[in-house]
Amino acid sequence: MRYLCRRRTRDKGAVTFLSLFLVLVLAGLTVALATASLLEIRKADNSADVVRARLAAESGISYMRNEMDTLRLPNGTTAETLMAALYQALSARLSGTGTLAGASVSLVNGQIVVPEVSLPQASFSCRFALEPNSSPPACRLTVTGRCGEVTRPLAIGVVSGRERGACSTTASPRGARSTSAAAPWCAE
Repeated sequence: MRYLCRRRTRDKGAVTFLSLFLVLVLAGLTVALATASLLEIRKADNSADVVRARLAAESGISYMRNEMDTLRLPNGTTAETLMAALYQALSARLSGTGTLAGASVSLVNGQIVVPEVSLPQASFSCRFALEPNSSPPACRLTVTGRCGEVTRPLAIGVVSGRERGACSTTASPRGARSTSAAAPWCAE
């Protein structure tokens, strides 16, 4: 009878140890699953920000193309005078407007900088730079979309000319899109 009592006590100790071990294993699994879920949520949020930044950049390209369709640069605009003439036209059209929240277009180190334009969940900013040795005179418009900490740039080559609607799109490495467009900038 004594032997039976000792055995039950030992069994109770083993069951307690086994139960404690299982609780620790389940707690570890719970922590691991919670961490994995949190990482997936962060990845999804980051992916959404990447898409919003990309869409903001595409919106910026469309916005600037629409604005540039209304610009008229003086006849005889050359590569040497293109940036100054484009700056004057863009500044007159955009500076101090509600779109730029009262900010101004600026000419910095030979590049035209359009300040950040706010969208509902993102924003974009633009920069024009002269394309060296281009005939007819051309510049590169780079639009950077921003959403939170994420930025995505897109660039198009803009050529001074009378032709409307000439636009070709090519894919470049890393998924960026490059577009060439002709703009009706010359005065009639």
